[in-house]
Amino acid sequence: MTLAAGRLNCIEHHTFLTGPLVAGSIVIDAGANIGGFASAMVERFPCRVLALEPHPKYFDTIPIHDRIHKLSCAVAGTDGRRRLQLDANPEAARLNDTNQGEGTMTEVRRLETIIRENDITELALVKLDIEGTELEVLASLTDDVLGRIAQFTIEFHDFAGYLSTRQVETALAQLERRGWLKVKFSRQYYGDTLIVNRRLVHLSQLDAWWLRHVTRNTRGVGRWVRRRLGARS
Repeated sequence: MTLAAGRLNCIEHHTFLTGPLVAGSIVIDAGANIGGFASAMVERFPCRVLALEPHPKYFDTIPIHDRIHKLSCAVAGTDGRRRLQLDANPEAARLNDTNQGEGTMTEVRRLETIIRENDITELALVKLDIEGTELEVLASLTDDVLGRIAQFTIEFHDFAGYLSTRQVETALAQLERRGWLKVKFSRQYYGDTLIVNRRLVHLSQLDAWWLRHVTRNTRGVGRWVRRRLGARS
């Protein structure tokens, strides 16, 4: 079934298309933190959310909701256990297999494992905000798994130095060759990137052009205006 693209929406600097978010659709929120994105999704759309968060403190603060299912784990390229490096910044805990800094062991799961264990046939949206592990996750995805996902909204951490912009662009080019559309909404780095499966989401050539050029540039002008107004206030 081909899904309509719908409008663009943005929650916590993650941009996505609303069309696939129909009643009963499933969203994976990887790097859920305290549950802000997951809560906003179930408030605005009739979807269900799998909220994945490895940090025990933040996992416990994710709100209880009948359409939010909490999983205490991180998403990675392999299944098992790995070291989670903790940080005073609640949004900066990350998988780090060195012994630098304070850390704790946590469960890690591939997306494929999560899909299988939860009997998911199709995902309306996968949000990845996983502090530098996003390329590892993308590289682990089979064609079968990719074929079930309508879109990704990803905060790539090239801006934090966890990976390079060239690495991100290489991974995105590989997805584009497999029929996906990528739109970078952030200005310099890839902190807000939408990737759409054009085999599942109907986008005309005009739709794709509009997203890549008009919408993206309009947002850029809006950010510039807000910065200028802020500087004058």
